[in-house]
Amino acid sequence: MENRPKILSIDDNDANQKLVERALGGDYDVKTAMSGLSGIEAAVTFKPDAILLDVDMPTIDGLRLCRMIRSEPLFASTPILFVSGLDSQEDQARGFQAGGDDYISKPIDVELLRQKLNFNLQRALLLDRQSSASNDSLALDQNTQSLHDFLLSLISFRGTQQELGQLVLDALDKLGLKGAVYLHASGDIFSSIGPLTDLESMLLQQATRPYPSEYSARYLWGSDNLGAIIQNMPLARHEQYQPLVQILTTLFSATNQKIVELARPTVTKLTPQRQNPPSVDYAGIQLHGYKLECALEDLENSSEQSLAKVCQRLQELSLQPDKSPQEQQALRMLLDDCMKTRLAIYDQCLEIQSQYSHIMAQLGMKVAFN
Repeated sequence: MENRPKILSIDDNDANQKLVERALGGDYDVKTAMSGLSGIEAAVTFKPDAILLDVDMPTIDGLRLCRMIRSEPLFASTPILFVSGLDSQEDQARGFQAGGDDYISKPIDVELLRQKLNFNLQRALLLDRQSSASNDSLALDQNTQSLHDFLLSLISFRGTQQELGQLVLDALDKLGLKGAVYLHASGDIFSSIGPLTDLESMLLQQATRPYPSEYSARYLWGSDNLGAIIQNMPLARHEQYQPLVQILTTLFSATNQKIVELARPTVTKLTPQRQNPPSVDYAGIQLHGYKLECALEDLENSSEQSLAKVCQRLQELSLQPDKSPQEQQALRMLLDDCMKTRLAIYDQCLEIQSQYSHIMAQLGMKVAFN
């Protein structure tokens, strides 16, 4: 960044815009836009270092505008801070999914605004340096070997949950990934990206399932025992994204199971009577596993391709000038429904993979989804 950092504020409320200009004008080069369309134009011409974005705006709401901005490679890592009266946990989670970095509640606390803006600008510089290094190392065979080494370490691990958290962080580092891990039981956070934003902390503590963001380089994973957030994933459209998600799913699922094992009380085991082990059709299990793998892959690919085409067409239709506001709103609602469906199918496939991997582990068999 040269001279003062450039801040673009997009909000249809004139009073809020004047407040932002007064609060930031001395230290930042501030530009304002009063609508989504003018905000897009300003982003392209002004090339801001950070964007402040209202959620509740007419024609193009803030969530949709955030997705549109994130779809441009130029703004893939630009900090986007939602400034809104819609600040429930559900609203903030939707903001993360749309590609937002942080949330500031209205009415605006000027000091908090300055603190969060400065924090996210500094974070963006750090992640830019880390991302270029990690993206160069996204080789599938190397990552698979790193996962294999981690799983071997996990099998023999007998330490504390705190030591386990650091072990996971070390494994992520070997994958070229930066992020944070949160243990629900102890409340411990292990981070390779320094302090977390309020939004990141909230999401980690609430995470009980995978929650990908298709519009940013972040990935959130959750279970009953831990939450994890990755800050420098390849984008969802990148060829390395899906293989890396599968590696992370295996890594975090195995860690979740190890936490369960560590929490079990130690009991004295009686020597069991010798019994003939039951006969297990391992060949049949492997065959069914292969069929399941192929079916899941077909489901993900076909649903992704079909729904992506529908989403693209709905977005094109909603931007046509001959559409009435009611028609545009209806199209946007359909678009949001399609996006939710895509993520729901994706989450279910991940859950099936996780459960199947766990079953195979109990049988002492190896399984890997391609």
